Amino acid sequence: MISTVEQIVRQLDGLNYSWAIAGGCNLYLRNCLQSTSDIDIITSCDGVISIFAKLEKYAKGKPSYSEAENVRSAFFQAVMDGCTIEVMGNPENKINGRWIRNTDWMFNVEHILARNMLVPVTTLDYEKRINQELNNWDRVQNIHDCITLSMQRDKVK
Repeated sequence: MISTVEQIVRQLDGLNYSWAIAGGCNLYLRNCLQSTSDIDIITSCDGVISIFAKLEKYAKGKPSYSEAENVRSAFFQAVMDGCTIEVMGNPENKINGRWIRNTDWMFNVEHILARNMLVPVTTLDYEKRINQELNNWDRVQNIHDCITLSMQRDKVK
């Protein structure tokens, strides 16, 4: 998984659009989860087109508008080294039965170090907030536990 993230970061280096790894892979990179099944990338609609151009040889189809469960967005899927990558642009989340444009992610991107490479990821506070809004309580608990553990580690330093 980490080697695939490294390849993605190298491929997207110099991209003119903001993007970040979100969801389970973000938590995996932070050692909050033991494993994850895919890599979710969040960006703008124009970002989807630019990322597609960089990852086209791995893509499983052209970008389109997609809706799944509580998320809809410009979307394409790619597979790199057997790992599924899902790229979402201008996502909207279904919250309390209403579709709400998610622009908050743009203001909640930070870079973390993974194998000597800076990787853009959404903040844990953002992840916790969006998962609360989506009623994904297992993920909220994972994030809460990770934040608590991180704070305990910082106190020891």
